[in-house]
Amino acid sequence: MIQLYHPNKNNTGFACSFSQSDKDNTIFATLLKQAGWNAQQGIGTFKESRNDPKKNVNVKLETVEATAILDCIDRGRTFSTMHDGEKQIKSIQFSPWMNKVAEGEKPTQRGFSFSISVTDKDDSTTKNSFYIGLTFAEARLIREFLIFALAKSFVRVQAVNL
Repeated sequence: MIQLYHPNKNNTGFACSFSQSDKDNTIFATLLKQAGWNAQQGIGTFKESRNDPKKNVNVKLETVEATAILDCIDRGRTFSTMHDGEKQIKSIQFSPWMNKVAEGEKPTQRGFSFSISVTDKDDSTTKNSFYIGLTFAEARLIREFLIFALAKSFVRVQAVNL
């Protein structure tokens, strides 16, 4: 599992994790909204958000979705998809994160962004968005984890089929 934290004093930060289930080698991605800020220590907290469905979202990534994220990181492309569940739709996007510039200037890439928006099927006006900006180094860490997780799942599938 890898975890990345981006807290801020405005209490609008996010945390991101990628993990793999040893049970079936499923890859999961989770985004958490910041729960608090300790001004004395200058640190953010996220723990309380784990139990609040409005402050965290978890998605199971299919093998092709994990490789699409790898392609995004390797080639600077945008990957987006949707997961249509029973009660909600999750829109997932991993894309280059560009600097904001004045009109007429050419933007430069500052890393990657990862976002998941959740829309309630019963009330399409109810949308909850989760977003984190990732440095190039953090995207590289995600890349290496996904390669590891995919390789591990291939070994497991091969062992089961023997």
